[in-house]
Amino acid sequence: MAILCRDLGLLFVLDPATGSTAIGSLLCERYGGEWLPAENRPNVRRKHSTLRDLLDAGLLSLDERQKLCVATSVRNPYDRLVSIYWKRMRIGAEQLADPGFWIHRHAKPDRIAEIEWIKHHDFSSWIRRRFVRNWLPRLIRGQSPSVYEQFVDGVDIVLRYERLQQDFDDLIRRLGATPVEIPRLNVTAERARRDYRDEYDLLSRTLVRIGQRADLERFGYSF
Repeated sequence: MAILCRDLGLLFVLDPATGSTAIGSLLCERYGGEWLPAENRPNVRRKHSTLRDLLDAGLLSLDERQKLCVATSVRNPYDRLVSIYWKRMRIGAEQLADPGFWIHRHAKPDRIAEIEWIKHHDFSSWIRRRFVRNWLPRLIRGQSPSVYEQFVDGVDIVLRYERLQQDFDDLIRRLGATPVEIPRLNVTAERARRDYRDEYDLLSRTLVRIGQRADLERFGYSF
């Protein structure tokens, strides 16, 4: 999805696992933000739609876009992958068995199968699996397996997860409003206790460097 704050002239694109849930919640509570789209549509996800998705679906015109400041957020890929692994690890068997659980409405069947697989494998095994199944085929085809490319495409400002409050404050002041503290939402407990680097062995670190090279270089991230 994206959050549209009409009074601020801001469209915030929610990039997964980059602190976007907390920012989106704050924008709705304190800055008059509204979901765009208001609910899932056949070709547009409510939570993680991109600027291009919104334009292609006619939810936002080019003229409207030109009048907005469009922002999103990114995060060190090494750190982001650890967070994703533990979020999926924490999804319990009872939740997966519940047909009303959100993942059955929003996730593809292969994502659900991956979550079940994760329960029996460590982080390094998951990275190897991800490299073989996701990144390597795209690299062979000469494509960039970028996580962020579709979310940053066409945006004006990119916030960094590593300095999220500072970047958010600068953005809000630029738009003529007073910044407030970002709430801590959707925090992965395992991530709060450990440094992301503790999860990596030499092979998994190397595979991420190869598979996520485009994002690492574009945004200046490293291990």
